[in-house]
Amino acid sequence: MNGPDIIHEIDKKVSSVGIKGKTNPTLAERYPYWYIGVTDNPDERKSGHKSNGNDVTHWRSWPASSEAIARSVERYFKDRGMDGGTGGGKNPTYVYIY
Repeated sequence: MNGPDIIHEIDKKVSSVGIKGKTNPTLAERYPYWYIGVTDNPDERKSGHKSNGNDVTHWRSWPASSEAIARSVERYFKDRGMDGGTGGGKNPTYVYIY
């Protein structure tokens, strides 16, 4: 997938999940409640986050056409307030959120 398509899909997912105590929050208000990352193995990464005690109920991942696209999408959302770490494996071509 290309960057704009992944961004669109992430915005749809983020918009679809309610936030306790907030009525009709904007996307900008929603972003800080989410974690974004890149990986070369979404199943393994999800398991790792879950093992660390994170709630991955709303986990979703998308394949990017390249590592550069994946990292660009990750940076886009981090710049807008999503939490996230560094890393991603040897060839991280998946973007994930939870």
